[in-house]
Parts: sequence; structure tokens; C-alpha cells
Amino acid sequence: MSKRRIDRSLNFVVLFASLFSSLSVTFLVLKYVFNWHYPIATLYRMFAYHNQYPFQYIAIVSVVFGIVGSHWVDRYDRTKGILRWQEIAIVMLLTIVISSPFGGMLWQIHDMQHGFMPQNYLGKIFQGISWGLAYGWLIALLSIPMNLVGLTVGYFSLDRLEKHSSIRNRS
Repeated sequence: MSKRRIDRSLNFVVLFASLFSSLSVTFLVLKYVFNWHYPIATLYRMFAYHNQYPFQYIAIVSVVFGIVGSHWVDRYDRTKGILRWQEIAIVMLLTIVISSPFGGMLWQIHDMQHGFMPQNYLGKIFQGISWGLAYGWLIALLSIPMNLVGLTVGYFSLDRLEKHSSIRNRS
């Protein structure tokens, strides 16, 4: 493997591990130390599968963040000030938008595992994709303080990784 590919892989691992570990610890602290029943927000009349199986949903967001973030670290020129903050915010928004359909699909799979198996299970999974696009961003927005921890860790890990990246500006 080339050095460039190894650097990209390491960037992915660092971004994935930093977000997954911080969100997992935050979930566990909120659930067991502060006794919150639903650290991840739920909508009205919605089964809370994402609170029963939180690490699967956290892993989806972390994998997408690792992929999008490592591509951002590799591709874009170094900026400063408000433009830098905006670029990192776009990475965060892309992470939410891209991971939401996968979260909706996983939610439907969990729903089917709990006995809600329709005749057309593929239609239900595709419905989960559309529901994820429609409601995933809202669940992420309402999941305070999980979203604040994710945004903070995401910002600082992208910022530090981009500053120390050895693959930037290489031809």
C-alpha cells in the first residue's frame, strides 16, 4: 500500500474512533449516571430502538463522519477564520444527511426484528430510508447534549487532524 493510502486509512480510523468513543461514553454517562431514559431524542409515538441499540446508530454516524472527514482532510486547502469553521460545519452537515438514510434503514430492520414484519419487507426498508431523510436530522438536532458533544469532538478532531495531515498539498 502506498503511503498516501495508509495516511487516508489512519485519518479515517482517528476520526471514527474519536467520534464513536466520545458519543458512546456520553450515551453511557447520560443513561446510567444521570438516569436519562432517552439520551437520543425520540419523536412522538416512535419506538426508541436507537436507545435500545445505541452503538449501532453511533457507529453509522461515526463511519460516515470518518469517510467524509478523511476526504475533506485530503482534498481541501487549508483555510483560516470563519471560512474554516464553515467548511467543518459542512462536513458535519454532510455527515448527518448521509448517515440519516442508513439510520432509518437500521430502525426499520430493528422494527422488523421486534415482530412488525410486513409482506413487502424491502418496501419497509426503503420506507426507512425516506423516513431517515425526513426525520434523522430532527432527531440529531433534538438529541442535546449528544449532538453538542459530537459537534465539539468532530470539530476539534477534524481541526487537529487537518493541521497535522501529511497528505495535504501533495501531488
